[in-house]
Amino acid sequence: MLAPSQTQAAEIFVDAGGTCTLAEAITSANTDTATSDCPAGSGHDTIILETDVILDDARPSIITSVTIEGQGHTIDGNGGDGYVLKISRGILEEDGCIGGDLTLNNATITGGKHRFVDLASPGNGGGITNACFGTVTLNNTTVSGNSADGYGGGIFNAPRATLTLNNCTVSGNTALSNDGGGIYSDNGAATLNNSTISGNTAAGDGGGICGVTIKGPPPSIHNNEILLNSSIVSGNTASLGNELYLGLSDISVDNYNLFAHSDESDADAFYGFTPGSSDVNATSDGTSGIHIPTALSAIIDPLADNGGSTLTHALVPGSPAIDLDPNNVECSTGLATDQRGEPRPVGAGCDAGSYEVNMVSSNGNAFLPTLYFLLLRN
Repeated sequence: MLAPSQTQAAEIFVDAGGTCTLAEAITSANTDTATSDCPAGSGHDTIILETDVILDDARPSIITSVTIEGQGHTIDGNGGDGYVLKISRGILEEDGCIGGDLTLNNATITGGKHRFVDLASPGNGGGITNACFGTVTLNNTTVSGNSADGYGGGIFNAPRATLTLNNCTVSGNTALSNDGGGIYSDNGAATLNNSTISGNTAAGDGGGICGVTIKGPPPSIHNNEILLNSSIVSGNTASLGNELYLGLSDISVDNYNLFAHSDESDADAFYGFTPGSSDVNATSDGTSGIHIPTALSAIIDPLADNGGSTLTHALVPGSPAIDLDPNNVECSTGLATDQRGEPRPVGAGCDAGSYEVNMVSSNGNAFLPTLYFLLLRN
């Protein structure tokens, strides 16, 4: 992998006229060499989108350190046979590989259709494929309407890879034949903050998120951890574990999360996972956490434009997610705004979810939501 420079970097503009395309810009960043239409990269480059991008078959992998400033634009896979973005292998080593690093800000990834070819190209990650040792950070970004024959309709996080979502929405993605409709994390590390996981579907396991690990001698087991903080996980669809499917992965919860809804039993919603004592568990027959069987419509509104750069689920009046964190544990430790960038808390405490209720009634209850993490079905 090309080492990022601390003193040099290039800005590469993907222009509205199509002179410098996204594929050429990635090639320039990977090689630190000018293409016919894009300037040479230099160290950790920034690719700036000045227009929406519709991809053709030229989809080079990212093998260096790159920031893509979406500026609200869409990168559309155009229904082609492949991922939208791939953070891929760089220098091979005895124990594996080194992936590239991608930070993606204020963009939408859509229209990826990654199809199975053979065992060497299994069709994982319709929207984003993060290969081993890759690091992907998504900020204020939407991953929606992608599909994969393999694992991870929206995002595939490979062994030893690291994935972080901040203020993001992952919705309407499909794993057509396998697991992880929204996100599939295979022996990698995944952290979701102020993010919405909604309306994803898997033919296999884990409609919202599927986390597994490859069991074997070191270093095959590495960073197999999923972190959920102040999140709502509800309304995804799969054959096993509609909301969350956890194989041998570790998960950190008990952080004022809200799980599932009364249309589902614990057996429908979870596999290999139990909500923590401070989490609200709204399944029909659950006993863990604070068990409050509640219909989805009494918790959140449908996914909508409630302000900000991504779609969110507003909390309805009386939702059990309102003021769920009375001591403001989560929003006093780096989550002082919701997914839309609105300040929190409002009212008696931080709300669970990605949208903070921002109006207060005469009795002190808040009438709008907070994002942290949402796994919801339309």
